[in-house]
Amino acid sequence: MPRKASGKRRSRRKPPSAKALIEKGQDEIVQALGLDILGLSKEELAEALEPPVSMVLGASKPSIEALIKRLKRHLPNVYSMIAAYILENRDRLTVDQLEFIAAYGGRVAAGAVDRLYEEARRLGREDLIPMLITVWEKYGKPSPVKCPRCGFRAVAPDLTCTVCGHLVSEENARRQLGFEDLVKVFAETADERSLKEALETGVVYVTSTGVWSLRLAPRERPGVVIGLSEEEKRVIRERLRGRS
Repeated sequence: MPRKASGKRRSRRKPPSAKALIEKGQDEIVQALGLDILGLSKEELAEALEPPVSMVLGASKPSIEALIKRLKRHLPNVYSMIAAYILENRDRLTVDQLEFIAAYGGRVAAGAVDRLYEEARRLGREDLIPMLITVWEKYGKPSPVKCPRCGFRAVAPDLTCTVCGHLVSEENARRQLGFEDLVKVFAETADERSLKEALETGVVYVTSTGVWSLRLAPRERPGVVIGLSEEEKRVIRERLRGRS
Protein backbone atom coordinates (compact mmCIF):
# COMPACT_ATOMS: atom_id res chain seq x y z
CA MET A 1 0.00 0.00 0.00
CA PRO A 2 1.28 3.51 -0.70
CA ARG A 3 2.74 5.25 2.31
CA LYS A 4 0.48 7.89 3.74
CA ALA A 5 1.87 11.37 3.36
CA SER A 6 2.77 13.09 6.58
CA GLY A 7 0.74 16.15 7.43
CA LYS A 8 3.90 18.06 8.36
CA ARG A 9 6.22 19.50 5.76
CA ARG A 10 9.81 20.30 6.47
CA SER A 11 10.12 24.07 6.20
CA ARG A 12 13.06 25.49 4.32
CA ARG A 13 14.88 28.29 6.03
CA LYS A 14 14.71 31.47 4.02
CA PRO A 15 18.01 33.16 3.29
CA PRO A 16 18.62 36.27 5.37
CA SER A 17 17.37 39.55 3.95
CA ALA A 18 19.89 42.33 3.39
CA LYS A 19 17.15 44.93 3.79
CA ALA A 20 16.03 43.49 7.12
CA LEU A 21 19.58 43.44 8.49
CA ILE A 22 20.22 47.00 7.36
CA GLU A 23 16.98 48.15 8.92
CA LYS A 24 17.97 46.48 12.18
CA GLY A 25 21.56 47.72 12.39
CA GLN A 26 21.99 50.58 9.94
CA ASP A 27 23.29 53.12 12.45
CA GLU A 28 25.91 50.69 13.76
CA ILE A 29 27.01 49.70 10.24
CA VAL A 30 27.25 53.29 9.04
CA GLN A 31 29.26 54.33 12.09
CA ALA A 32 31.59 51.32 11.91
CA LEU A 33 32.37 51.91 8.22
CA GLY A 34 32.74 55.69 8.58
CA LEU A 35 29.96 56.43 6.12
CA ASP A 36 28.33 59.09 8.28
CA ILE A 37 30.57 61.78 6.74
CA LEU A 38 29.12 61.30 3.25
CA GLY A 39 26.07 63.50 3.71
CA LEU A 40 23.62 60.85 2.51
CA SER A 41 20.13 60.55 3.91
CA LYS A 42 19.09 57.53 5.95
CA GLU A 43 17.16 56.22 2.95
CA GLU A 44 20.13 56.73 0.61
CA LEU A 45 22.48 54.98 3.00
CA ALA A 46 20.11 52.02 3.23
CA GLU A 47 20.02 51.76 -0.57
CA ALA A 48 23.79 52.17 -0.85
CA LEU A 49 24.43 49.45 1.73
CA GLU A 50 22.18 46.83 0.17
CA PRO A 51 24.62 45.58 -2.53
CA PRO A 52 27.63 45.19 -0.19
CA VAL A 53 25.52 43.61 2.56
CA SER A 54 24.04 41.19 0.03
CA MET A 55 27.57 40.39 -1.15
CA VAL A 56 28.80 39.27 2.29
CA LEU A 57 25.68 37.44 3.47
CA GLY A 58 25.93 33.70 3.87
CA ALA A 59 23.15 31.16 4.28
CA SER A 60 22.70 31.91 7.97
CA LYS A 61 21.58 35.17 9.48
CA PRO A 62 24.57 36.89 11.13
CA SER A 63 24.46 39.24 14.07
CA ILE A 64 25.06 42.90 13.27
CA GLU A 65 28.52 42.61 14.86
CA ALA A 66 29.38 39.62 12.66
CA LEU A 67 28.00 41.41 9.61
CA ILE A 68 30.21 44.43 10.27
CA LYS A 69 33.26 42.16 10.56
CA ARG A 70 32.42 40.60 7.19
CA LEU A 71 31.99 44.02 5.59
CA LYS A 72 35.34 45.16 6.98
CA ARG A 73 37.05 42.08 5.53
CA HIS A 74 35.80 43.18 2.10
CA LEU A 75 36.24 46.91 2.66
CA PRO A 76 37.76 47.82 -0.76
CA ASN A 77 34.79 46.24 -2.56
CA VAL A 78 32.32 47.72 -0.08
CA TYR A 79 33.69 51.23 -0.54
CA SER A 80 33.79 50.80 -4.31
CA MET A 81 30.08 49.90 -4.29
CA ILE A 82 29.27 52.91 -2.11
CA ALA A 83 31.26 55.13 -4.50
CA ALA A 84 29.31 53.72 -7.46
CA TYR A 85 26.03 54.49 -5.69
CA ILE A 86 27.03 58.10 -5.04
CA LEU A 87 28.16 58.66 -8.62
CA GLU A 88 24.95 57.19 -9.98
CA ASN A 89 22.62 59.10 -7.68
CA ARG A 90 24.24 62.50 -7.23
CA ASP A 91 24.58 65.01 -10.05
CA ARG A 92 26.94 67.10 -7.94
CA LEU A 93 29.27 65.91 -5.23
CA THR A 94 30.19 67.38 -1.88
CA VAL A 95 33.83 67.72 -0.91
CA ASP A 96 33.54 64.72 1.43
CA GLN A 97 31.97 62.59 -1.29
CA LEU A 98 34.65 63.58 -3.78
CA GLU A 99 37.43 62.78 -1.30
CA PHE A 100 35.85 59.41 -0.51
CA ILE A 101 35.50 58.40 -4.17
CA ALA A 102 39.01 59.57 -5.04
CA ALA A 103 40.48 57.65 -2.10
CA TYR A 104 38.41 54.46 -2.25
CA GLY A 105 36.59 54.31 -5.58
CA GLY A 106 39.28 52.32 -7.43
CA ARG A 107 38.05 51.19 -10.84
CA VAL A 108 34.75 52.99 -10.28
CA ALA A 109 36.64 56.27 -9.83
CA ALA A 110 38.82 55.55 -12.87
CA GLY A 111 35.70 55.03 -14.98
CA ALA A 112 34.39 58.45 -13.97
CA VAL A 113 37.69 60.30 -13.81
CA ASP A 114 36.60 63.03 -16.26
CA ARG A 115 33.62 63.87 -14.05
CA LEU A 116 35.71 63.72 -10.86
CA TYR A 117 38.28 66.05 -12.43
CA GLU A 118 35.56 68.59 -13.20
CA GLU A 119 34.11 68.23 -9.70
CA ALA A 120 37.54 68.81 -8.16
CA ARG A 121 37.88 72.02 -10.14
CA ARG A 122 34.32 73.15 -9.34
CA LEU A 123 34.86 72.58 -5.62
CA GLY A 124 38.25 74.27 -5.62
CA ARG A 125 39.97 71.00 -4.68
CA GLU A 126 42.67 70.90 -7.32
CA ASP A 127 44.85 69.29 -4.64
CA LEU A 128 42.89 66.07 -5.28
CA ILE A 129 43.84 65.95 -8.96
CA PRO A 130 47.21 64.19 -8.33
CA MET A 131 45.29 61.49 -6.43
CA LEU A 132 42.89 61.13 -9.36
CA ILE A 133 45.85 60.86 -11.74
CA THR A 134 47.24 58.03 -9.59
CA VAL A 135 43.86 56.28 -9.68
CA TRP A 136 43.77 56.61 -13.46
CA GLU A 137 47.29 55.24 -13.83
CA LYS A 138 46.45 52.23 -11.64
CA TYR A 139 42.90 51.36 -12.68
CA GLY A 140 42.26 53.17 -15.96
CA LYS A 141 43.69 52.85 -19.45
CA PRO A 142 46.52 55.39 -19.59
CA SER A 143 47.71 56.41 -23.02
CA PRO A 144 51.36 57.05 -23.93
CA VAL A 145 50.77 60.82 -24.14
CA LYS A 146 50.10 63.11 -21.17
CA CYS A 147 47.74 66.04 -21.54
CA PRO A 148 49.71 69.25 -20.86
CA ARG A 149 46.59 70.93 -19.47
CA CYS A 150 45.23 68.46 -16.88
CA GLY A 151 48.18 66.08 -16.44
CA PHE A 152 46.29 62.86 -17.21
CA ARG A 153 47.68 60.32 -19.66
CA ALA A 154 44.25 60.13 -21.22
CA VAL A 155 44.86 61.31 -24.78
CA ALA A 156 42.72 59.59 -27.42
CA PRO A 157 43.97 58.52 -30.88
CA ASP A 158 42.85 61.88 -32.32
CA LEU A 159 45.00 63.65 -29.67
CA THR A 160 41.97 64.91 -27.70
CA CYS A 161 42.20 64.50 -23.93
CA THR A 162 39.26 62.43 -22.71
CA VAL A 163 39.44 64.04 -19.26
CA CYS A 164 39.51 67.78 -19.98
CA GLY A 165 38.84 67.95 -23.74
CA HIS A 166 42.11 69.69 -24.59
CA LEU A 167 43.47 69.05 -28.09
CA VAL A 168 47.14 68.15 -27.74
CA SER A 169 49.34 69.37 -30.58
CA GLU A 170 51.08 66.73 -32.65
CA GLU A 171 54.36 68.50 -31.97
CA ASN A 172 53.83 68.08 -28.22
CA ALA A 173 52.90 64.40 -28.64
CA ARG A 174 55.96 63.76 -30.83
CA ARG A 175 58.23 65.34 -28.25
CA GLN A 176 56.77 63.30 -25.38
CA LEU A 177 57.04 60.07 -27.34
CA GLY A 178 60.54 60.59 -28.70
CA PHE A 179 58.80 59.83 -31.98
CA GLU A 180 61.76 60.03 -34.36
CA ASP A 181 63.62 57.33 -32.46
CA LEU A 182 60.49 55.18 -32.29
CA VAL A 183 60.09 55.37 -36.06
CA LYS A 184 63.68 54.20 -36.54
CA VAL A 185 63.00 51.18 -34.32
CA PHE A 186 59.77 50.55 -36.24
CA ALA A 187 61.64 50.69 -39.56
CA GLU A 188 64.23 48.20 -38.26
CA THR A 189 61.88 45.69 -36.64
CA ALA A 190 58.44 45.79 -38.31
CA ASP A 191 57.52 43.36 -41.05
CA GLU A 192 57.39 44.42 -44.69
CA ARG A 193 53.60 44.57 -44.79
CA SER A 194 53.47 46.95 -41.80
CA LEU A 195 56.09 49.23 -43.33
CA LYS A 196 54.28 49.39 -46.67
CA GLU A 197 50.97 50.13 -44.98
CA ALA A 198 52.56 52.91 -42.94
CA LEU A 199 53.82 54.51 -46.15
CA GLU A 200 50.43 54.10 -47.83
CA THR A 201 48.45 55.73 -45.02
CA GLY A 202 51.12 58.24 -44.01
CA VAL A 203 50.33 57.71 -40.32
CA VAL A 204 51.16 55.24 -37.56
CA TYR A 205 49.57 54.20 -34.28
CA VAL A 206 51.78 54.63 -31.22
CA THR A 207 51.20 52.76 -27.96
CA SER A 208 53.32 52.37 -24.85
CA THR A 209 54.86 49.29 -26.47
CA GLY A 210 55.87 50.82 -29.78
CA VAL A 211 54.77 51.87 -33.27
CA TRP A 212 52.27 50.03 -35.46
CA SER A 213 50.83 50.51 -38.92
CA LEU A 214 47.30 51.86 -38.63
CA ARG A 215 45.51 48.80 -40.03
CA LEU A 216 47.42 46.31 -37.90
CA ALA A 217 47.39 48.33 -34.67
CA PRO A 218 46.17 46.60 -31.49
CA ARG A 219 43.28 48.98 -30.85
CA GLU A 220 42.62 47.48 -27.42
CA ARG A 221 45.82 49.24 -26.35
CA PRO A 222 45.51 52.99 -25.73
CA GLY A 223 47.48 54.94 -28.29
CA VAL A 224 47.63 57.98 -30.55
CA VAL A 225 47.79 58.46 -34.30
CA ILE A 226 50.83 60.40 -35.54
CA GLY A 227 51.57 61.51 -39.10
CA LEU A 228 54.88 60.59 -40.71
CA SER A 229 57.13 63.38 -41.93
CA GLU A 230 58.85 63.12 -45.30
CA GLU A 231 62.13 62.33 -43.53
CA GLU A 232 60.49 59.53 -41.54
CA LYS A 233 58.96 58.11 -44.71
CA ARG A 234 62.40 58.19 -46.31
CA VAL A 235 63.85 56.17 -43.40
CA ILE A 236 61.12 53.54 -43.86
CA ARG A 237 61.64 53.38 -47.66
CA GLU A 238 65.36 52.87 -47.21
CA ARG A 239 64.77 49.97 -44.87
CA LEU A 240 62.36 48.43 -47.35
CA ARG A 241 64.89 48.77 -50.16
CA GLY A 242 67.57 47.28 -47.95
CA ARG A 243 65.41 44.19 -47.32
CA SER A 244 64.62 43.69 -50.98
